[in-house]
Amino acid sequence: MANFVKEGFDRVMRAVVADGPIKTGLLTDFRAGNDGGNIREIERRFDARLSTVAWSWPWFDEWRHRFAESDRWPYMWQHYWQSRVAAQPEYLERQRRALLADTILRAVTQARELASGRSALRQLGAEDFRWSLHTGDGEFHDVYLPGIGPAIARGDLSRLPPFFPGDRSLVSLVPRE
Repeated sequence: MANFVKEGFDRVMRAVVADGPIKTGLLTDFRAGNDGGNIREIERRFDARLSTVAWSWPWFDEWRHRFAESDRWPYMWQHYWQSRVAAQPEYLERQRRALLADTILRAVTQARELASGRSALRQLGAEDFRWSLHTGDGEFHDVYLPGIGPAIARGDLSRLPPFFPGDRSLVSLVPRE
């Protein structure tokens, strides 16, 4: 599992600007919380570590801008932008830290699913299976990433979820119909 954790963590953290020791500490925090399978523990640890240091997440900022322009927010972003909390910057910052933890967890899950699928293909043969994109926020993929589902079904795995912070989609191997 350690390979999946490092792979997923690194994939998301490439888009985070923070000092090396902070990133190393976040990886330790993630592993400690993930060992118990507790996303709330990971979020608590990330909140404690990141609340006192300078860091930025340009990828988050890019998608926040895109969603704000369209005024359409995916599920994991809904509560950030309700009018009653919009004026509470500390709450929004805490949610951003939690979204970072969740996005890393989803990237780790995707890395594990990809490795499992590739192993199955080696053992069972490719003719009976295909890759499939399962979306939790389908309309957002259609709007912001047109054609990504069919590309994945054709076997193009050059782009994998999460496609945006908090994206709930997963690419997995499914039987051909």
